[in-house]
Amino acid sequence: MIEIMPIHELLLSFENEQLNKAIKATDWADLYEFSWSELVKNIRQRMPSISIEILPRTVVPYRLAPILELVSGLSFPDRLNNEYHLAFHMADPIGRKLLKGLLHRADYRGKHLPDAELRVVTQHFSPHHSSAEANALGLDSQTIELFDLSYQSDLEKLRGLERVRIWN
Repeated sequence: MIEIMPIHELLLSFENEQLNKAIKATDWADLYEFSWSELVKNIRQRMPSISIEILPRTVVPYRLAPILELVSGLSFPDRLNNEYHLAFHMADPIGRKLLKGLLHRADYRGKHLPDAELRVVTQHFSPHHSSAEANALGLDSQTIELFDLSYQSDLEKLRGLERVRIWN
């Protein structure tokens, strides 16, 4: 299982001064070369028979129950509440309110929540890195947009690999 995210989110998540200095000194084009799909291809070459589960960052908090079921082999009887437990604790107050509202709507009770609405909740996960933090590391909005596009391209490349499942 591999959790992946856009490179700027990965770098910002460390909150390490030494790493921050290295990021500032690194040309964005060098950072742009980072590729999750190349990493997975290298893993696949070294271990061709394994199955690989790809967990995009925004999926983990609201797919926790099925991930734990896969890893442990157990079944959770109250799966819907368990599935969103981590998302609730990662969210800021606005995200918690949005998630509570979704979980209590009659038409969603007992069912998996829609991805589009869950993506809105993920925008309120903590820590939420501000553009000011990214700018302080020399990552402007255009660079971040390029990193996001590269990440989406990587996801598409990963979808084409054998024995690789990308969680939605």
